[in-house]
Amino acid sequence: MEKQSQAARLFQLLSDYREHSTIEILEKIYGGEHLGLARIGARVYDIKKKYKAIITSRRDTLRPTICWYRMKPLSSNSMAVNIINEESRKMREARDQKNQNVQLGFL
Repeated sequence: MEKQSQAARLFQLLSDYREHSTIEILEKIYGGEHLGLARIGARVYDIKKKYKAIITSRRDTLRPTICWYRMKPLSSNSMAVNIINEESRKMREARDQKNQNVQLGFL
C-alpha cells in the first residue's frame, strides 16, 4: 500500500461531498496514534490552496469543540485526483530509490 500525505487522504475522504466531523477525520486520516495533535485546519487550507477545492466548515452546536467539514463538488476535482495520484507515484519512486540505495550500501 502506498503512503499518501495527510492532505491527500483528507481530500479523498471529503470527496464524497458529505459532512465529516473532527472526530471522524482524526480516526480515519491520523489514526489512533495522533495524540490529539492533528492540525485539520492546516490540511484543509492545503487542500484549498493546492487543489482549488471549496471546503466549508461549521461548529457543532451541542459540542463546540467539534467542527464539521464538507467539500463542495467541483468539475476540477478530477484534476485534483490526478495531482494526488502523481504525488503518490513520486513519493513511491523516491521511497523505492532510497531503499535501492540502502541495499547497494550508498547510504
